[in-house]
Amino acid sequence: MSDQHSGDDSVVTPGGPRMRSQVREVSSSEAVTRGLDGELEIRPQPHLLTPRLSSLLDSGDFVITPGGPRRKELVHTVHPDETVTSEHSISRKVDATGNVIAQPEDIIGSEVQPTFGRGWITYASLTYSGSNPISSFSTTWTVPDPPATQAKQLIYLFSGLQDSPVGHILQPVLQWGVSPDGGGGFWAVASWFVDSGGNAFKSPLINVNTGDTLIGLMTLTGQSASGFSYKCEFTGINGTSLVVNNVSQLVMPVETLECYGIQGCGDYPGSRFTAMTSISLRSTTGAISTSFVPVNAVTDCGQHCVVDSAPGNAVELWYAGG
Repeated sequence: MSDQHSGDDSVVTPGGPRMRSQVREVSSSEAVTRGLDGELEIRPQPHLLTPRLSSLLDSGDFVITPGGPRRKELVHTVHPDETVTSEHSISRKVDATGNVIAQPEDIIGSEVQPTFGRGWITYASLTYSGSNPISSFSTTWTVPDPPATQAKQLIYLFSGLQDSPVGHILQPVLQWGVSPDGGGGFWAVASWFVDSGGNAFKSPLINVNTGDTLIGLMTLTGQSASGFSYKCEFTGINGTSLVVNNVSQLVMPVETLECYGIQGCGDYPGSRFTAMTSISLRSTTGAISTSFVPVNAVTDCGQHCVVDSAPGNAVELWYAGG
C-alpha cells in the first residue's frame, strides 16, 4: 500500500504528517520559545550567552539591560530632576527646564539588534484592549534568597508595562548581578525604560536586602495628542522614580523572570519561587480584571509560572520544580 505522505513535500512525524519545511532540528544550545507575539520560534537558550554576545560583552562595548543587550553608550541614568521624553518615536533625556541633555543614537545595523523578551525565562502577560487607558499597575513581592552559586549570572525580576506591538517597556526592576547600573553579588532595584531603538534609561541603582518587601508601581500621569506620560517607581524607596513623557500607550502588563549567563540551577535565587502578589491593574474608570497567561520559555530546572486563577491577582515565578 502506498504512503500518501511519502512525497518530497511531507514527512510523517510522531505527531502525524507535517510539511517538510515545518520540521526543524533543535540543537542542545537552542530552545523552542513562544515569543511575545504568540508565535513559536527556535532561539538560542535565553539564559545562555552566545559566543558572539560573550565576545561583545567582554569588549566592554555592550551591556545587558532588562530589555536585552544594548550598546553601553546608549544606556543613560536619569536623576530625580530629569525626565525622559519622546518625540517622533525618539527618546531623549531632558532636564527640569526641558533642555535636552542626552540625545541617544540610532543603532540600526549594530551587531546586536534589540530583542524584547530575549532572556525571559518564565513570565505571565496580558494585553488590555479597553477604551480607557491603564492608569496604574502595582505589584508587591519579596526580595528572594541569594543564589547558592556566585557566578556571572544576571537576574532581573520585574513587573512591566509594554506597548503593542512591543516597542517600549517601562519596568520597576529587582536585579542580582552586574548590569549597566553596576551591582554585583547582591540585590538592588532601579526603574527602567527601554525602547526598540536600542536606548535604555534608568534611575540610579539602590541596594536592598533579602526579605525586603517591594512595591513596584507604574502610574499614568498625563495624556495628550503627543502621547501618554507615565511614572515608574518602587513605593517608599527614594531615588527610584523615573518619569517618561509622550510615549505610545502602554497596554501589556507583564510579570517576569529574566536571566542571562545561567550555567546551572544553583545560579537562580535560593528561594523556590517568588510570588508577585497584590497585583492591582486599574484604568481611568476603575479596576481592570486580570487574566494573565503564563509562558514557560526555559524549563531545564523546573522553572515555570503559576497564575492565581481565582482573583487573578498573584503570579508565582518558580526557579525550580514544585
